Amino acid sequence: MIQFERPLLLFCILLLFPALLFFYLYARKFFQNLLFIEQKNLPGKSRVKVKIVLRSVFFSLAWICFVFALSGPSWGMKAEAVQKSGVALSFVFDISHSMEALDSRMGTGSLGEEKSRLSHASDWATALLSKITDKNQNPNVSVVITKGESFVSLPFSQDYHSFYSYVSILNPYLMTAPGSHLGSGIRSATRSFPANHARFASIILLTDGDDTRGDLEESISEALSYGINVLIVGFGSLEGTEVLSGGSRQRQGEGTEVHTSLKEASLNEIVSRLKAKYPLHSNSVHYFPARDASSLEKLASIVNPKRDSGDKMLTSYTVKPIQRHLECLFFSLVFFIFALVFSQWNFKKQEKALSILSLFILFPLFFTSCSFPMKDAALLLEGAFYTNQDAYDKATFSFIKALERADQDENDFLKQYALYNLSYTYMKQNEHESAQKRLKQIDVDAPDQLLFAGAYNQGIIAYEKGEFSEAFSYFKAALLVQPKNRDAKINLELALQQRAEVKPLGASSLSELTESNEPSEAHKSVFTLIRENEENHWKNRVVPNGDEDVLDY
Repeated sequence: MIQFERPLLLFCILLLFPALLFFYLYARKFFQNLLFIEQKNLPGKSRVKVKIVLRSVFFSLAWICFVFALSGPSWGMKAEAVQKSGVALSFVFDISHSMEALDSRMGTGSLGEEKSRLSHASDWATALLSKITDKNQNPNVSVVITKGESFVSLPFSQDYHSFYSYVSILNPYLMTAPGSHLGSGIRSATRSFPANHARFASIILLTDGDDTRGDLEESISEALSYGINVLIVGFGSLEGTEVLSGGSRQRQGEGTEVHTSLKEASLNEIVSRLKAKYPLHSNSVHYFPARDASSLEKLASIVNPKRDSGDKMLTSYTVKPIQRHLECLFFSLVFFIFALVFSQWNFKKQEKALSILSLFILFPLFFTSCSFPMKDAALLLEGAFYTNQDAYDKATFSFIKALERADQDENDFLKQYALYNLSYTYMKQNEHESAQKRLKQIDVDAPDQLLFAGAYNQGIIAYEKGEFSEAFSYFKAALLVQPKNRDAKINLELALQQRAEVKPLGASSLSELTESNEPSEAHKSVFTLIRENEENHWKNRVVPNGDEDVLDY
C-alpha cells in the first residue's frame, strides 16, 4: 500500500488540466494559422502533431512523478538496525478481577506457595528488577496498569523504591472500567517511551491471558515496529478456578461466578504468528510461564543480553517504510528528457537522437558513486543533522557507522570526529557514562578543537555529577588547549568555588543515612494516599457505552 507523508501536495496534479487546456487551445490556433500546410498538403503536418502529442504526454508524466516525489511516497517495509545504550523496562500489570484467582504458585511442584495471580506478578516483577540492578545495571522503569482501560501509573525513572512500594499495593479496585483490555496496556506502554530514546526498550506484560477485546496481537505488532521487545509472562494454572465477576468485594449474591484459567495456548499462538511475521524480531517477542523456575533468568538475559560482557551497546531493529521519492524524481527526469528529445525529433537522424537520449539517461548514473572521503563526511553530516532534529537514535547509528568505517579504513582523523560526535549525542540523552567512555578514547594527537571540546564536555559531566575536583581538572585541561576561552574560565571558577565549599568527610552535620528494605510508615502513608487518589480518579470517569455489557472479571 502506497503512503504519502504530505498527501495534500497531490492536489498539485490537478494543475495539469488548465495547463493542458491552454496548450490545446494554443496548438489548435497554431494549426489554423498553418493553412499553407493544408493547401499544399505538405507531409510535415502529421509529424508535427505527433511531436506535440508526445511532448504533452511526457511533460504530464514528468509533472505527475515530480508531485509524487514532493508528496513523500513510501511502500514496502524494511528493518533498520539501531544501536542502543542502556535499558528501559515498562511493566504492564493486568489488574482485572481474574488476577485475583488463588491458583498461582511461587515455587515448582505442589509444595509451592499458592498466591493470587496479581500478588505473584508483583513479587515476580520485584525479583526481576532486583536481579537486573544487582548486575550494576540502572534501567529506567515505568509501570502501566490495565483493566478495561490502561493508565501509566509511574512514568520512566530510576526511583526503584517507588517501584517496589507501588507494585506491592496493586489491586483490581484501582480502576473501575470493566473487562480486560490487554492491547490498551501495550499501546500505553509503547507511547510512554520518550521520543527518539536511545535505550534498549522492552515491555513486560504480566497477565493470565484473559482479554475481552482481542487486539493484543495488533498492539504487540505496533510495539515491535518501533523496535521495542514485548515479553509476556503468564500467571495462573492451566486448570483454572472460579472467580466472582466484579471482584471478591461484591456482596453475597451480586457477583457471578466465572471460570478463568491461564490462556497459555492462545498466548503461544500470538507469539508464533508474530515471529513468523517479523523474522528479524524473532528474539524480541516471547512468552514465559511464571511457573517455570528459569523464566526469570531467561527474561533477564533478553532485556539486557550484554549484561555480563561490559559492552553497553545493543542492537535493536525498527520496521520502517521504504521511501520512494528518489525513484519518482528519477522517472520525472527521464520523462522530462523524453519530452525535450521527442519535441526536437528528427526521423532522418534517429541514430544521433538515440545517442543523445542515452547520454541524458545515463548522465545521473555517473554521480551515484562517491569517493570514500565524501561518504565519510556524509555520515558525519547525516548524524549532525539528526542530532539537530533531536533524532538521537538515528544520529547514534550514523556516528557508530562512521566509527566502524574509520576502523576498517584505519582512518584516525575520521575516528576522532566520530568519537566526539557520538559522545555529544550521548550527552544530549543524559547517557553520561557512555559519553565519558567515548571522550576518553579521543587521542592526544587529535585536532585542538576536539581536545578542547572533549575536555570541556568531560568537565560539564563531572560538574553535573557533583565531582567538582575532576571538573576543575578537566576545565583546566581545556584552558591549556584554548587559554582565551571565556566559558571554560567561568566554569573553572565555578568548579573551584564548589570544591572549596564541599565539607571534608566526617564534617557534615547531617544525620547518617540509613537504608532499609522495608518501607517506612511515611512511605506507606504516601502510597496509601496515591492509591486513594487513583481510585477516586477512575471511579469518577465515565465508562464508554461499549463497555457496559462487558463481564467484569
